[in-house]
Amino acid sequence: MVYDSIDWHTAADGFPSEVPWENGGTHIAMFLAWYMSKDLLSAAFSSQHSSDIAKIKNRELKPRSFLIEHCNKEISSDFFSEEGNAFAEHYYKKYLVDYAGILGRHAPSIYHAPDSWKVYDLVQPSIEQRFKDWKSGKKWWQVWK
Repeated sequence: MVYDSIDWHTAADGFPSEVPWENGGTHIAMFLAWYMSKDLLSAAFSSQHSSDIAKIKNRELKPRSFLIEHCNKEISSDFFSEEGNAFAEHYYKKYLVDYAGILGRHAPSIYHAPDSWKVYDLVQPSIEQRFKDWKSGKKWWQVWK
């Protein structure tokens, strides 16, 4: 199951013509980078990309570059562990709302956000909190802001 793809965004009406197509994947890459930080990847995916995952964890490689080079510009259930998939199924659509709300204060659209660790640092706390809430069993309507 594909959760999201750069192509879905760049092909959509409303994708800004002034930004490069790669920007259609910044939000996807930030989500994937968080998964790497929490070791929520499948064993096969982790093993196949261990060197560059280590570079992501050490902030030596930018998340969107990893997404494009190793993930066919998308994230899918094949990349995630069982727990990772359960969380993605629960949260990913809400993540897009969270991401837009966070980045809306800093850029004209989510597609204007650069592939940077500064962007990751803006969205990471929100993903982290949603994961903690999910792990504790809270329902989204009990914690949704």
